[in-house]
Amino acid sequence: MNRVKLLLSFVVIFHQLLYSQTKSPITYQQLKEYEGIYEYTNRTTLKMATSPKDTTLYAIINESRYPLTFVSRDVFHNSTNDKVIFFRDKRNKINSYSVGKDTFNLLNKKTSLPKEMWYARMGDVNYIYKQPKKIKDGLETRPLTDSGLDEKLLTEMTKKIIDGTYPNVHSVLIIKDGKLVFEEYFYGYTSTKLHELRSATKSIISALTGIAIDKGYIKSKNETVLNYFPEYNFKNNTKEKKKITIEHLLTNQSGLDCDITDPKSEGNETVMSNSDDWIKFTLDLPMIDSAGEKEGIAQETPLL
Repeated sequence: MNRVKLLLSFVVIFHQLLYSQTKSPITYQQLKEYEGIYEYTNRTTLKMATSPKDTTLYAIINESRYPLTFVSRDVFHNSTNDKVIFFRDKRNKINSYSVGKDTFNLLNKKTSLPKEMWYARMGDVNYIYKQPKKIKDGLETRPLTDSGLDEKLLTEMTKKIIDGTYPNVHSVLIIKDGKLVFEEYFYGYTSTKLHELRSATKSIISALTGIAIDKGYIKSKNETVLNYFPEYNFKNNTKEKKKITIEHLLTNQSGLDCDITDPKSEGNETVMSNSDDWIKFTLDLPMIDSAGEKEGIAQETPLL
């Protein structure tokens, strides 16, 4: 009996040690050491900030957040598993970080980020449906009554967004029969706050292209792209580039050099973001494949 108790004691102790080691390898206060505004590529900046909700350090580029996974003191992995290494000065204070061969200095320790960005809703989280407000934006509103939509289900959905069951939902708007019947915002977003759509733009653009074809503004998806921009004189204007169609762009098969898996790619999105003309920047790029030959990689911000 004593041996059984001893064995069980070891099991309990081992479980406790294992749990304590994996639950929180680094504290919220320790992560805050790395916070601040840092240099970034192409003379831009990024912010490092710690979420009090999930005790995770994030690199924030514009409105987009990229989590960093703690490895050991001053060492993290980004989402592409590259090492992000922080450096300290003689006072043991963080003063820079590096990724690969690049090193970026800390510019300002203060980030001035709103606490609301980490939580779907703060304060009173009890939710009761309300008809969207009328703000004279050309879109009429109406209540859910007789809309055919289930108010209980929408209320349950909203509560699950608020409690984190459905994470990172920034807003939900529902239009029924041409009228706005549901409108809710989370994480500090509002109807007037600009929002980074990023890859969601591909779905919107493809839908708009379909509408434009249906209405006759565009003859077909097979029309070549450069013909729509006669006012431009594009660089690297080869026969292959002239073959790029609307469909090639929609399916990421343009053949243009915008591959974020290749650090030498000229189509770096950060460079594009700081260019004066995004259309010219994109269509100036050299071809690395024939249009339609293979699926391309959508432009995204390279992580750190």
